[in-house]
Amino acid sequence: MALRSSAVRLGEDFTGIYGPETIERFRLLLGGMLTEWASWRWVTYVNVTLAAPALIGALPLAKPVITKKPKLNIPGIVVVSEGRSVVLDNSVQNRLGF
Repeated sequence: MALRSSAVRLGEDFTGIYGPETIERFRLLLGGMLTEWASWRWVTYVNVTLAAPALIGALPLAKPVITKKPKLNIPGIVVVSEGRSVVLDNSVQNRLGF
């Protein structure tokens, strides 16, 4: 909202501000029509038809990475395990009102 009001006050070009909003509204409208008139399966079909060419186009850019066997990050494993148990413990305590 701040971008819109500053653009209106300063008289700047609106294309950079309203272009993405228009595309987003059009996408939402098309998605709603697709699910209303066809079914949710068609959303997957549309996504697959868009993702397949992107994946095929990206394959030549992917380079194989040859590295040495990675070392096991023991300190990282300990920190992540303790962090997850602290978060889980706090969420259980908050639900039970401790």
